Amino acid sequence: MLSPRLCAMLVALLAVCAGAVLAPPAGAAEYNVNACRHADGSVAPTDGWQLTVADDYAGNDVATNSCGLGGQVDLTLGAGTPHGRAANPAGASAQVTFAAAPPPATSWSRMQVWWAYRANPVTAAEDPAHLVAGVVGASPLGCSWGRGTGACAGRGLFTGPPLSNANLTTVSPSAAGQGAAIAVVCDSSPSLCPTASGEPYAQLRAWRMLLTLSDVTAPVLAEQPALPPSVGGSVAVPISATDAGSGVHTARLLVDGEPAGAPVVLDVAGGRCAQQADGSFDYLAPCPAQVSGATVALDVRSVRDGRHSVVVRVADAAGNATDSAPATLTIDNPVAVSSVPLLNPLRGRGHVHNGSGSASTGKLTAGLRRRAGQRLRAKARVLPGGRIRVSGRLVGADRRPVGRAILVLRRKAPRRAARYLTFRTRSNGTFDRTLRWGRSKRLTVHWYPWGDSTTPVSSRSLRFLGAAKIALRVSAAPRNGRPLHVWGTVHGAPAGGSVTIQVRTGPFWRTFLTPRVNRRGRFSGRRLLQRSGGLSYCLRARILSQPGFDYAAGFTRPVCRRVRGR
Repeated sequence: MLSPRLCAMLVALLAVCAGAVLAPPAGAAEYNVNACRHADGSVAPTDGWQLTVADDYAGNDVATNSCGLGGQVDLTLGAGTPHGRAANPAGASAQVTFAAAPPPATSWSRMQVWWAYRANPVTAAEDPAHLVAGVVGASPLGCSWGRGTGACAGRGLFTGPPLSNANLTTVSPSAAGQGAAIAVVCDSSPSLCPTASGEPYAQLRAWRMLLTLSDVTAPVLAEQPALPPSVGGSVAVPISATDAGSGVHTARLLVDGEPAGAPVVLDVAGGRCAQQADGSFDYLAPCPAQVSGATVALDVRSVRDGRHSVVVRVADAAGNATDSAPATLTIDNPVAVSSVPLLNPLRGRGHVHNGSGSASTGKLTAGLRRRAGQRLRAKARVLPGGRIRVSGRLVGADRRPVGRAILVLRRKAPRRAARYLTFRTRSNGTFDRTLRWGRSKRLTVHWYPWGDSTTPVSSRSLRFLGAAKIALRVSAAPRNGRPLHVWGTVHGAPAGGSVTIQVRTGPFWRTFLTPRVNRRGRFSGRRLLQRSGGLSYCLRARILSQPGFDYAAGFTRPVCRRVRGR
C-alpha cells in the first residue's frame, strides 16, 4: 500500500491511491465508452476528456493529445526544473492530467487504461524514493527507470505493442464524485523532485482508455406511442421520450411479453449514437437527451397472426428501459410472393406453356365461398364439419381464359410449415377447390406460366378462419342451494387457455364462469345456485382468439336446464 507521501511523482492513475473501491449504484445499468483508440487500434474520439497542467514550472510541463492522428496522450514533467511543494512558493504540487467528467445522472464505475511511463535516471546521491516508490513495481514496462543502468540502459521510450495486456491497468473509484483521470504528479514535501537534465523528468503515455459508466435513470415517455388497431409486416410508431443520462437509444416491440424484431435506433445523432462491434460507444453521452416525434418502423413479421397484447419498450444507451401501456391489436401479416418457397409443377420440362394459350403473364382472381353463385370473399369462417370453396379464374394478359393450367394452392397455418396442393383450371379458366374445416390459415393461389418460369403469378391472400370446435355439458338435474357443474372440451386449445361460460339473461349473454383448459383440452367449473324457487338456465361456452390457439373464436349451442327449488 502506497503512503500519501510516496505518491510523489506517481506516473499512474489517480484512483490507485484512493483506497477502497466504490461499488456501482444498486440497479444501475452500465455502458462502455472508448477514448483515443478502439480495441482494434483504430482512432476513437476523446469526447469529454480534458488536458490540464497545474503549477507549471518555467513552462516545462507539457500535455499533448495526438489521438486524432492515430497517436496517444503524453503527459510530461519537464527537464531542468525542480518540482514539488518546496520549489513552489504556493506550496502546491506539480501535476499534468488527462481527465473525463461523466455526464449528468451518470458516474464511472471502472476504467481500463493501456499506458506506460518512464522516469529520467538521476544521480545516486539523490533520494530514489521520489522516483521508484510504488512506481516501478506497477509499471507495465517491467523495467526499472529509477536508474539508467542494466536492462534499461539506453533503452528507447515505450517499446512493445501499445494495446498488449502487459500495458493494461484497471481501476475503480473509491468515493462518490471522484474524477476519472490519468496523471503524472510530483507532490513531495518537504524534499524536491530532483532536477533532471536533458530528457523530461517524467513522462506518461496512454494509448487507450475504456471508461465504464453507470446510469440509473430510465427514459421517460413524453406520451404513449399511438398504435393502430391492426398491423401487418411493420408498423410506423411515433415516439417522444427524454433521458437524463446516456440518452434515448432504441425502441422495440414486445408482443405478449416477448420481443418481436430487433431494437431500432431512434436517432443516430449524426453517428454519435452508433455502437462498435463490441457494443461500446465513442461518446460519454452518446445518444440524444430528447427525442421528439421520431417515427420508427417496428417489425411484426415474426409474430403469428391474431390478437395480441403489444408494448413499446424504449431503452437508453446503458440498457435502462421504460415500457408503454399495453395495447391490444390485431396482427395480419401479408404473404410476400418472394418468400413463398414454391416449386414449378412443370419444372424440368423446359419452355412448355402451363395451360392453353401462350401468355407469359396474366391475372389470377381467387376468393372463398360456400356454394356456387356466391360472391367471392377474401376471408370466410368455416364451422366444425363444414367446407369452403377456393374459387376463381385465370386469364392471360390478353384477357383470354387460360384453361387446363396447373395451379398451386399454398396453405399456411400459424407456427406450422406451409403445405401445397395442385389442381387444374377448367377450359374457361375457372377453378374450384374444396377445403374441409381445420385450423385457421392463409391461402394463396399461384400459376407458373411456363415450365422454366421462376416467378409465379399470384392471387391475393385469403384468410380461412376455422371456427373453434367446442363442446359443453351441464349437470342434468341442478337444484337451488347446490353447485351447478359444467364441463367440456376445446379442440386444439393451449393448456391454460381460458373458456367463458355465459348465461342468457333476457336478450343478453353474461359471464357465468371462466374455467381454464388443461393439457388434454378439457375444462370444468362449478357455481353455487342461490335463487329460490324454480328457474331455467340457458348456458353456452365461448372461446376467443388467444396466443397459441390456431382457430377463430367460437361458441356452442345453448344448453338449457330447469333448476328445481330447494
